[in-house]
Amino acid sequence: MENNAVARRRRWWIAGLLSYLVPGLGQVYNGQATRGLLFNFIFTTWGGLLFGSVLALLKRPPDGAGMAALFFLFAVSAFIHLAVIIDAIRSAAKSGSTFSLRPYNKPAVYLAVLAVSLGVDFLISSAFREHVIKPFKIPTGSMAPALIPGDYLLSNQLFFTDHNPGRGDVVIFKSPEDGRTDFIKRIVGVPGDTIEIDGGRVRVNGKSVEEPYVKPAEPAAAGGITEGPGHAGPLVIPKDQYYVLGDNRNHSLDSRQVGPIPRHSIKGKPMIIYFSSTGLFKWRPGRIGRIIK
Repeated sequence: MENNAVARRRRWWIAGLLSYLVPGLGQVYNGQATRGLLFNFIFTTWGGLLFGSVLALLKRPPDGAGMAALFFLFAVSAFIHLAVIIDAIRSAAKSGSTFSLRPYNKPAVYLAVLAVSLGVDFLISSAFREHVIKPFKIPTGSMAPALIPGDYLLSNQLFFTDHNPGRGDVVIFKSPEDGRTDFIKRIVGVPGDTIEIDGGRVRVNGKSVEEPYVKPAEPAAAGGITEGPGHAGPLVIPKDQYYVLGDNRNHSLDSRQVGPIPRHSIKGKPMIIYFSSTGLFKWRPGRIGRIIK
């Protein structure tokens, strides 16, 4: 027998699991080292192209076409990965009981490849989640009706590296107080604007602003704001600062209480709601896929 190795049947589930963890490693387990390396090269090359395409799409304002392109690219990645896993499973199933172990068919080899690959993947995915596309969950109703408790959204963490925030933009920013807590509000005033709020209505540079996204005042609070002043300003927004408000003006902690926020605290632009739920097995399919505007 080749290499005097004992013939051992290749277990399909081990081959599938290894290729799930590291594309191509299941093929190596099956004695197909060249095939496994080729699949890993293809998957890695596609990953580089995917990353470049994602970066290009994130430079533009979020819209339906851009979101569809993003999900299509990730779906293609999932399809390629699945094809590699299925190939490993089928090859293992066909190996029969006459398989001869190769020199590299050792647990130590698999563990070494797994350790290096998963370590690199963890570092890349962590950086991607923090600095490229970051998921968030909405805990309060301060941005209702656009965003409500239980909404899960994806934020473009790159958009404001090339674009200045503008009036009407929904933004995610770090608390000016502790620099750690994430808040999500809508910009109503940019540097140099004169802001005045009266009974929840906003005037920018002396003109009333139409805000179709604002939640109508509740009857008990129609004459004022329950968690903020009914009147604020006039205030000239300083350089590199932005005035933000929650869409649910009756229940929002925002610039009416803490003042304008600095430009450097703005970290992300919400793109899309990818899931929404009121509890276990109580999801809201009608909200999934909504572009955040």
